[in-house]
Amino acid sequence: MRNGELAQLAHDYANGAETRGEIVIVIAPPSAEAGAVDADTIDALLRRALDRASVKDAVGEIAAATGRPRREIYQRALALKQ
Repeated sequence: MRNGELAQLAHDYANGAETRGEIVIVIAPPSAEAGAVDADTIDALLRRALDRASVKDAVGEIAAATGRPRREIYQRALALKQ
């Protein structure tokens, strides 16, 4: 049994993580800790995402991963692009 963030699990399995039998995915709302992500962490996540994805896709990915509002993440992405 593996637990983790959906994006991380998808990455692991896309890169050859061992699978046996059936896979069941249970998706829950972000934990209370998700809203506590600091600005530096969001910026670091955005920089990595922007290296490989469009602003729209990067914002969606980071908003989903952190539980922060898309508008907030979008504003940070625009600031980083300047």
